[in-house]
Amino acid sequence: MVRNWTLGLCGLAVGLLAGIGLGWWLASQGQAGQTPAPATVADGTRVDDRTPTASSVNRPKVKAEVPEGPAAASAPVQSPPPGKADLPAPDAELSGSVVFDDGKVAAGLRLRALPDVPDPEPLHVQDTWDVERRMDHAAAMAKARFDAATETTTDDAGNFVLAVHSASRYQIRCLDPRIVLVAGSNVHVTYNAPTRNIAFKALRLVEVSVDVKYEDDTAPAAAQLTLTWSGTPLFLGSMVWSAAQRKFLLPAGKIALSARLPQDPSTEGSTSLTLPLDQAAPEVVIVLKRPLGLTVTVIQPSPYYADVGCGILGEEHAKTESMLLLSIPRLGHVGQRIPPNQYFFKAPEKGNYLVLVHVNSAFILHRANLAVTGDAQNLTIELQAPKRDEHMVVRLFSPEGKPVDGAKMMMALDHPDVSIGDLSLFMAAGAGEYWIRRPEPELARFEMFAPAEECGLSIRATHRQWGTVFKSVPFNAKEADIRFGGVGDVTVRISNLPADPVVNVVVSVVPEGAATVREMGLSHFQERPASAPTAPGRSPLQAVTQFRGVPVGPATLYLFKLIGAGQSGVVLASKTISVTATGVEETLELPGLYDLVVVPDAPLGRLEMSLRCEQSWSSMIKREDGTCVARQLPQGDYLVSVSGRGFMWVSLPASGPVKFEPKPANALRISFYDAKGAYYRAGLRLGDVITAMDGQILDGHPDLRALRQEAAERPTLTLDILRGGKTMQVVLRESGWQAPFARGDGISSTLKR
Repeated sequence: MVRNWTLGLCGLAVGLLAGIGLGWWLASQGQAGQTPAPATVADGTRVDDRTPTASSVNRPKVKAEVPEGPAAASAPVQSPPPGKADLPAPDAELSGSVVFDDGKVAAGLRLRALPDVPDPEPLHVQDTWDVERRMDHAAAMAKARFDAATETTTDDAGNFVLAVHSASRYQIRCLDPRIVLVAGSNVHVTYNAPTRNIAFKALRLVEVSVDVKYEDDTAPAAAQLTLTWSGTPLFLGSMVWSAAQRKFLLPAGKIALSARLPQDPSTEGSTSLTLPLDQAAPEVVIVLKRPLGLTVTVIQPSPYYADVGCGILGEEHAKTESMLLLSIPRLGHVGQRIPPNQYFFKAPEKGNYLVLVHVNSAFILHRANLAVTGDAQNLTIELQAPKRDEHMVVRLFSPEGKPVDGAKMMMALDHPDVSIGDLSLFMAAGAGEYWIRRPEPELARFEMFAPAEECGLSIRATHRQWGTVFKSVPFNAKEADIRFGGVGDVTVRISNLPADPVVNVVVSVVPEGAATVREMGLSHFQERPASAPTAPGRSPLQAVTQFRGVPVGPATLYLFKLIGAGQSGVVLASKTISVTATGVEETLELPGLYDLVVVPDAPLGRLEMSLRCEQSWSSMIKREDGTCVARQLPQGDYLVSVSGRGFMWVSLPASGPVKFEPKPANALRISFYDAKGAYYRAGLRLGDVITAMDGQILDGHPDLRALRQEAAERPTLTLDILRGGKTMQVVLRESGWQAPFARGDGISSTLKR
């Protein structure tokens, strides 16, 4: 019986793997035919048809091959990708013929073959936050592809020959924006699949005006269009209808055009017609069903706010939750964005809701109360124009004292226990003045909280000519003047570097005025070679690290060990320096690093063994022999734990593998600040260890959870805590601490040292 079960399971596994492999192959063949459409410009030519210049590559807003408009083709030549033995000889050829759909010869058509080019300098994963760098990289790749392209013109018989120079996938396009090629666009240049006698069909395109509306004659914000030509689905690029985009190029002949709302496929409507080639095209009208749910339309007085989001939260939660923006994904509903300015909530339950319009879950722009009926509803919210007195006014000056325009502003919360950064909501008011909107005072990230009055704001201004400058200001500051002072280079040499690669260690330079906790793990100015396109700390630590464009003035060098996910860890070494315009060279010594090997008291199975160091948690690596290891840790004390078994303190360096001898929790740790701030205002801080409550020692109590819940029923509570090796008392008096304390918000069991 067991043998039959085993054979059956093996057969099922083989079948599943075969099905996955077949599905992947079919998907890859289907995707090869979806060629994105080239963008068009005002003079009717495509971006691909215009020779890029050096200035266009340096200008970040230049984009190439944006999928808007007719694609060059829809179906690929079915040929496998080239293998090592299939590479073509230099100067190979692509040849074939083109005829129109009515059988006429397509003579005099300009064709272009665009190859897929390799990326010589991959974009660093840490640089994806930099929009300008992404745009520069995309423009450079488009220029490289354009430079490798070849062109030709069909002869009187519709035949063509295109020279190619590498083993790559080529897209063959017609340069006439009113003609699209069908049934053969992406061509793999291989010997196994000869690239001669490729047959293309050319379709003439007609400009058609399309109108999409509901049954009551109102119009949606946007709708997705799909096309069928002569009974065959035809992909002509991304066709998104909106009030600003009503005209589309469609093939002449019998077509069927369908429209649906992106958020609700059940609203689909369609129409069929025949488009004449030599007459004016009729106006196409598609009627949709109105979706059942809530549609919120947000109207802005100007394009000031980007990345606007909308969410709704039930009335009962809106009254009890202080971190509203963070509660919406957990307790409420996030609206599906319908470009350009609508948000759809599909069939929310009846009741009273709080509607929040926000930016990046950090800035609340508008609050509104709404009674949801369960039917189709529309709500229009008109945002007010930004006012100067609602913002922090920042004035930027050059080193000579002249106002600086065209800068980008970012901010980070500056607090020793909070790492929240890259917040940006500002408006350039002209004459070097910028209005910066502060984040919400109750903003929380990474399960930490600190009242706004206890935080500073670190402002980072970046300008293409003057570089970067930081300045730290109080959270509630009304104004700030920032002067660019020039930039310099910093070279850091690491001494005592072992022969084995050192990973998860970041070298960073933090200028004065920057949010230390935020910047320490980022290494903003590090020069990263293309040979190591991974985030700082994930690639091996180098003996020499270069930093470019560091603001002139005081700064601090850090050698930072990353532990766990994110940017948490411990400082291995630090040094105060002064950056000059001529550059500076410094040395940091790497302290000794050790491996911690722990032998579990019993097989772990699916359980994880965790390691805590200060505020950082990390899962240890399980090895085949049953032990767990954490590699390259600095000297110090670490808390090792296994869920349900207990805790154990371990010191490094150790003489050898450490046997896990767990002890039950005998203390409570403040792992993050509560949302209401009652803990913080009473004097508790992140990392505090509670050892007694109203004089009752926690050591030896069988159920700390029950004890905590019982203590939460008292009007006041006196806590004995350990902080930095010292014992002190904190009294919780204000109302509001009882509920989060009973739930265990921001409190975790631990083992005191």
